[in-house]
Amino acid sequence: MLDIRNLRKTFLLRSNFFERPSELVAVNNVSLSLQKGEILGLVGESGSGKSTLARLILRLLEPDGGEIDYQGQDILKLSQKAFRPFRKEIQIVFQDPYASLNPRMTVGEIVGEGPKVHKMARGKELKDRVAELLQQVGLRPEAAQRYPHEFSGGQRQRIGIARALSVNPKILIADEPVSALDVSIQAQILNLLLDLQEKLDLTMLFIAHDLRVVEFVCDRVAVMYRGEIVELETAEQIYKSPQHPYTQKLLSAIPKLPK
Repeated sequence: MLDIRNLRKTFLLRSNFFERPSELVAVNNVSLSLQKGEILGLVGESGSGKSTLARLILRLLEPDGGEIDYQGQDILKLSQKAFRPFRKEIQIVFQDPYASLNPRMTVGEIVGEGPKVHKMARGKELKDRVAELLQQVGLRPEAAQRYPHEFSGGQRQRIGIARALSVNPKILIADEPVSALDVSIQAQILNLLLDLQEKLDLTMLFIAHDLRVVEFVCDRVAVMYRGEIVELETAEQIYKSPQHPYTQKLLSAIPKLPK
């Protein structure tokens, strides 16, 4: 469904106006494909370029070069106006369930914003759609009248998932969706994502730094290091026989239970 070729993004950094800027290569000639119906894991340490890659796919950032082919269409060649219909095809669940929800909007307004903007529903139809989405993620329809600060972190992430699903996307990018949550809540959100992926026939890019989480949910795993994909294999192969030294290092850092 998605074919990324030689994608590049460099940031210019400087500590003050008079200093000559230095270059930070965040994404360096990344090529990656996402097959229909699969969950592809993207792992690496903080700063490896994972979230930048996600934002490039969504065109929240514009790349310096490369191609992003979505079902035969290079979406990087489209103007922002021409790209707008594609935005509902690829949606994201952000890492921070606190910062990613507008505190001035009710849950109903947050979840209903996408369908409203894309003119998919309005009036009673939109209200019913919001209620359906909230139930789909394990919340009561009455939650639509409340504000984000009235919910726990896990509930807020459910709201974020409902918002992402509101426009019927074909691809869902989950950007470390459980890293900010308590361990006791993480499994609930992961199981919810797996259930929704199967029910809605979603294709998913699952970003994480915790390899235990990736092992639980992903079909294939891409390992990202300093802006590059250094290893790409099935999840089973990655865990049984990692080839790249960085992948081996990540696996060796997983806490082991005492015997």
